[in-house]
Amino acid sequence: MDFLITAIAFLLIFSVLVLIHEWGHFTAARRAGVKVEEFGFGLPPRIWGKKRGETLYSLNWIPFGGFVKLLGEDASDDKLRKNKRSYSSKSPWIRLWIVTAGVLMNLFLCWFLLTIGFSIGIQPLIVEPDQFLEAIEDGSIQTQSGLVIQDVKEGSLAAEGGVSSGDVVVTYNGQSILDVSQIAGDQVGTFELRGEGLKTVEFLPGDVVLYPMTYLPRVKVHALTEAESELQVGDFIVGVNGEPIYSTTEFFESIQDGENSFTIVRDDQEVMVNMMFGEAEQASAGVVVDYVVPESPADQAGFMPMDKVVAINDEGLMAPEDLVERNQANQGLPSLYTLQRGDEFLDVEVTPDEDGLIGVQIAELMTVDGLEGDVYDSVAPLSVIEIQDVQYPVWIAPIKAVEETGKLALLTVNMFGEVVRQLVTQFTVPEGVAGPVGIAQMTHTVVQEGFGSLLRFMALLSLSLAIINIFPFPALDGGRAFFILIEVIFKQRLRGRAEALVHMVGFAFLMLLIVVVTYSDIVRWISGL
Repeated sequence: MDFLITAIAFLLIFSVLVLIHEWGHFTAARRAGVKVEEFGFGLPPRIWGKKRGETLYSLNWIPFGGFVKLLGEDASDDKLRKNKRSYSSKSPWIRLWIVTAGVLMNLFLCWFLLTIGFSIGIQPLIVEPDQFLEAIEDGSIQTQSGLVIQDVKEGSLAAEGGVSSGDVVVTYNGQSILDVSQIAGDQVGTFELRGEGLKTVEFLPGDVVLYPMTYLPRVKVHALTEAESELQVGDFIVGVNGEPIYSTTEFFESIQDGENSFTIVRDDQEVMVNMMFGEAEQASAGVVVDYVVPESPADQAGFMPMDKVVAINDEGLMAPEDLVERNQANQGLPSLYTLQRGDEFLDVEVTPDEDGLIGVQIAELMTVDGLEGDVYDSVAPLSVIEIQDVQYPVWIAPIKAVEETGKLALLTVNMFGEVVRQLVTQFTVPEGVAGPVGIAQMTHTVVQEGFGSLLRFMALLSLSLAIINIFPFPALDGGRAFFILIEVIFKQRLRGRAEALVHMVGFAFLMLLIVVVTYSDIVRWISGL
């Protein structure tokens, strides 16, 4: 039943997006007095067609997009350019209106769907990090520290091992988790979990569903010289005197003379600590390892998070920039790193790779007078438990929809630019790019999430279709618009055969791109089974 609902939803979404786009071209052409020879859904060869009036309405075999065939659209015949019903006989501005009408209809559809969404309530678009932090602070986004298990599959090894929703993943196969994608595969793994206590359970990654994970910048306690301090090594300081903080700079600025109240995250639980301070002065205390990339040279050499890097080849380090410079200078050369781990000093040999990297994330240690210890800028894992819907009165919703469309447009343009860059420079399909198969999979997810998510998904697809089509590439609407603008600027029109050849080559390239992206979708889908 889920498959059937997803298939119907996918076909309806795809049909609406294509038809609204082509209807824009169709309507603009008809209003301009241009004869529409064919209105096609999908791309040739044709499956079925029926003529009504002067237009043939067709269904075609290649289910990607659609088209409107206009009389004289790619005319190399001068007679067609003189025909009053011909597209090529119209002025440049009318032709520009016709080729961009589909894009305008997709933009309108995006705005219309978002207007409905904001009227009934949908999740807000979070683009900038500051927006995410604001949403957490005002309660729009509910979070929990750590990587939290949302659900456990019944009858699985995890369920038999006592794993339950709400448990927090501490390590997976002995490694801290930098990204949820690390917990994958079809092999049984060893999970250290924190629930009512610490427990170690072996089960398949697919046995559990995790909440979406993100990282927030936090201030981490590295070392303490005061044995009776209420702080502990490894604590995250997330607030000072009731105000959230996200960096050592904010930490120092927030401390006041006298008693200060710290909000601490310890073992994924919030606790309050009160401490007395005089003037909080800070000073650099060296370089600390914040994270070690699994299987990296540093990991194989035995580096661990919170190690202080004291020296490289017996030369002391004062700041992270020193370590970066030394690694760059020692590319491919075995180097001796002196580490301080608690009260112990260790010498380990590591060879930086050809890029001067050893596989660590580092930060600058800062000492704080009155704290009797060191802190540094780090990041803390956070699970997004819930994102609350936003809803506006019907007279405000259209305005908010315009703002949201603008945000989505900017985000889509930036993402599309990155896609083009990676395809050209690396000849690979970026991870976030999806074709029909990938969109069908996403459709399944948003259908499960409800009507509001489906509206936003459809609005985003409509906007993406508009932006991709307006890109000045041959065979796309933007490519045709580009030739018209060239004609306006230089007062000379490109020969019909030459323009048709350019668009034909562009069309062939687009078909190849669709095949490549679809292949990538299928490979990802199979690998995820």
